[in-house]
Amino acid sequence: MDDRPERLDVELIGWKPEYSTGNSEIDLQHQYFFQLILRLNEELKKTSDADYRNRLLWELNKYVEFHFQSEENILRKTANEGLESIAILHESLMAELAGNIQSAMMGMISPEEIIDFLANWFIQHTVDDDKRTFLGNKG
Repeated sequence: MDDRPERLDVELIGWKPEYSTGNSEIDLQHQYFFQLILRLNEELKKTSDADYRNRLLWELNKYVEFHFQSEENILRKTANEGLESIAILHESLMAELAGNIQSAMMGMISPEEIIDFLANWFIQHTVDDDKRTFLGNKG
């Protein structure tokens, strides 16, 4: 059985209202994160320069680190409700991201596979985890 997530055409997905968490700061960051995935999708298709591809992937990694820290800080400021569970989840997601980036850098997964991973990961985490957390902690 193939347990890979469904193939998404990130260019056609676009930003959707259901991605909104109810926290304007987090929603703005999510919109930028989504645009970063779209840019990565385009750039990975255009270039065969391994160093450039790796730098794009690490740019994304750095943004995700920033974003997760920001989410946790907003939870600290607003209510602390859900902070412990979201921090544990973020740690797990960062490990998953790092593994996929390493696989992409080593050529073990294709640019399309890393984009599929990112798009599915973004949508699942935003719609399921962040929305549930932030709709109860408006700040």
